[in-house]
Amino acid sequence: MLNWLKRSSPAATAAPADAALEAALAESRRLQETGNLVAALAVAEAALQRHPRDPRVVMRLGTLLLMQQHFDEAERHYRRGLELDPANADWHYNLALVHGGRGDNARSIESYRCALALDPGHRDAHFNLATELHEIDELDEAIDHYMAADAIEPGHRDVLTGAGLAMLELDRLDEACACFERILAHHPEHPEARLYRGLARLKLGDYEHGWDDYEFRLDTEEIRGMRRYYPGEAWNGEDVTGRTVLLVAEQGFGDAIQFVRFAPLLMARGARVMLEAPRPLVSLLRTIPGLEVILRDDPLPRYDYYAYLMSLPRFFARSLEAIPARVPYLTPAAEKVAAWKQRLAGDRNLRVGLVWAGDPHKNHPQRYRADRRRSAPLPRLAGLGTVPGVTWYSLQKGDAAEQARGANAPFPIVDLTDELESFEDTAALIEALDLVVAVDTAVGHLAGALAKPTWSMLRYDCCWRWLKDRTDSPWYPHTRLYRQPERFAWEEVVEAVARDLAALAATR
Repeated sequence: MLNWLKRSSPAATAAPADAALEAALAESRRLQETGNLVAALAVAEAALQRHPRDPRVVMRLGTLLLMQQHFDEAERHYRRGLELDPANADWHYNLALVHGGRGDNARSIESYRCALALDPGHRDAHFNLATELHEIDELDEAIDHYMAADAIEPGHRDVLTGAGLAMLELDRLDEACACFERILAHHPEHPEARLYRGLARLKLGDYEHGWDDYEFRLDTEEIRGMRRYYPGEAWNGEDVTGRTVLLVAEQGFGDAIQFVRFAPLLMARGARVMLEAPRPLVSLLRTIPGLEVILRDDPLPRYDYYAYLMSLPRFFARSLEAIPARVPYLTPAAEKVAAWKQRLAGDRNLRVGLVWAGDPHKNHPQRYRADRRRSAPLPRLAGLGTVPGVTWYSLQKGDAAEQARGANAPFPIVDLTDELESFEDTAALIEALDLVVAVDTAVGHLAGALAKPTWSMLRYDCCWRWLKDRTDSPWYPHTRLYRQPERFAWEEVVEAVARDLAALAATR
């Protein structure tokens, strides 16, 4: 998650032996700065031949090898340096970088601890140890080390960003805001700090200021790298009577489902509204009257303004009360719904759809960690299968769907998902069910947008859109929220859902 924050290897501090060595080290650094690592390494190797016991030369070689990801050779030099200068914390610090480069988190943490035992004031060791602990969800200790680094060098943006993110994950929202505001006091347009402060504000229900901060997501390093740019003028609240507005579905499927509700508000202002969306959503979103939906990557039509879909609440929902929460606003094809209702008509039990996992985003460390917290391995939900009078229907797609198939399934689940090729297909099946139980995924948004009773099982540090401490949602009137009382505590959530489910099933 936080590899982009980690600091690189420092230089050794011992004085050079002579002027020639000083010049060699300076030349090696100059070549490194110009990107010529091979030449820099050759100069350092020549210096080592003349000064085999000088710690600075050994450090220089180790650093250059580490930069080229020659981890074994770098480790050999750092361990040699530790023999020459055992009281220097930087050898342990650099060994931690080697272990981290190999992906050996445990040994990396151990080496950072060794560095801090020798030098408790080693700022970068505190910071990098904090990021390693952050990645394995040891958040309280991570925050301690972030704060130790901040005490040594107050106000550093990376340190405060890491601390603020860890506090967000612990739902310590006011403290997180304080970290981001310290950054913004000196860098008022810093996009990451504005975004993260916005997430905290939105979760606290401060929509008046939260949406303005959230707009900075478009300028963050993460979004910039994958953001598609559109020619023409971005809509910023201008009169759109008689104009054409192109809306852009951004981020995940659930985000598009949640925020497409704002498209009719633009149409009510007199605009012709088109929406560019990914293929799995197209047929479903076309059920919104008057909305023209085009497939992403098709040639762009002519338009007067464009707007990212998640920018619309900044103009239409400046308070919780202003959220357009009238449901349903999506309607799958009647013939598809009728087919599913006929097929399931013989099931006299309470028919409940289940989703237990989201997209793991395996190639995106930050989202992967978030998904690990929001998704529940199906065996941890086994208590749901003990409720009598319930037939479970899988709405789970992706790799996690295998957990409900074959002998490994912890309780019987009817799996018809091979027949679901689009979100409209899934919506039609949902319409034939009595209830949907889901972790925080797109299907939960879909069920909510269909006005289907939906019970959402939320991680402790749930997404900002579910606000804080509420059991209901101003976005989806038929959705009930079940929150973890502490991190990764699915047992209490399962117990509460199973209890309420048993009561509901008994009424049938």
